[in-house]
Amino acid sequence: VGSALVKGISGGERKRTSVGIELITNPRVLFLDEPLSGLDSYAAYTLVAALKKLAAAGVLVFCSVHQPSSEIFDMFDDAVFLHDGRVAYHGPVSELPGHFEKLGFPCKPSFNPADHVMFLMQKESAEAVGRVKERWLAGALHGELLGSIEDARAHASGPAWGRGRAAGVGPCSELAVLMRREVRGTLRNRGVLGARFGMSLFLGALYAWLFAGSA
Repeated sequence: VGSALVKGISGGERKRTSVGIELITNPRVLFLDEPLSGLDSYAAYTLVAALKKLAAAGVLVFCSVHQPSSEIFDMFDDAVFLHDGRVAYHGPVSELPGHFEKLGFPCKPSFNPADHVMFLMQKESAEAVGRVKERWLAGALHGELLGSIEDARAHASGPAWGRGRAAGVGPCSELAVLMRREVRGTLRNRGVLGARFGMSLFLGALYAWLFAGSA
């Protein structure tokens, strides 16, 4: 992968590698913070397409994105738009244009709906944006969301969540894996490794000079 001193892969490849590392454990829920930042349009599209396949397989995928293209935004099932810590919209992507059209903010047919909402949050007055938030709280989408949350709580149970999960490894196995990881990481980071050896030599020489002849 490389480091600040040792050249490795590019920033985009590093980001995709980070996503791949998270997928090794076969997670049920995946949180991604701006996974598309620094990627070109094609790399971003292929990454979201891979995440879409994971979602179709039953994995819950949550990710924050900025300025997604129309093609990428259409692959999302649901979207949440926040403004000053409050929800302006939370619901299916397919219903987003119709929702804002009912509020008096229609989106042009050839315009990216995500950009339309972002521009709306930035350009309109605080009163207008406040009305958008209030309409969301009073709308049907918000009621459906609350209903789905209550249904999930009613059917949730602690033992069922962990049922079928593999037993955890023992402490000795964990220690061995962590030790191998630490040694491998130390050997790969040549700058830190050289600094450690240099510091040991410097301190040894310094102590020898300070206490020379004191015995």
